[in-house]
Amino acid sequence: MVCYAKDFIGIPYRYGSMSLKAFDCSGFTSYVFQQFGMLLPRSARDQAGLGKKVHECDARKGDLVFFKGRSTSSSFVGHVGIVISEIGDKLTFIHASVHKGITIDTIDLRYYKDRFLYVKRVLDL
Repeated sequence: MVCYAKDFIGIPYRYGSMSLKAFDCSGFTSYVFQQFGMLLPRSARDQAGLGKKVHECDARKGDLVFFKGRSTSSSFVGHVGIVISEIGDKLTFIHASVHKGITIDTIDLRYYKDRFLYVKRVLDL
């Protein structure tokens, strides 16, 4: 799944989009998971209702990582990405960024560290 998701790096962001021309964050996660036979809800907030929480140091490839939206004071899910790192490694994820499109980032970046909520395991490998 991770290799497949990486094929989309550089595709632009577009709010509400879930096509090969542009994605928003939950459109991207939905699209990737759908290619592997798993239907996810369309919104990040609804995707957050799935699976079971795991500690960030136990995150593994294919888990979903959730963040607050643009406001750090919010408690609501506003962004989602797919974990691409191994258990025990620095939490790294692929996602649809407003400014960079499909890209890879780490939890260490201040923007994401300040907005991190939790990791959810939705795949039972």
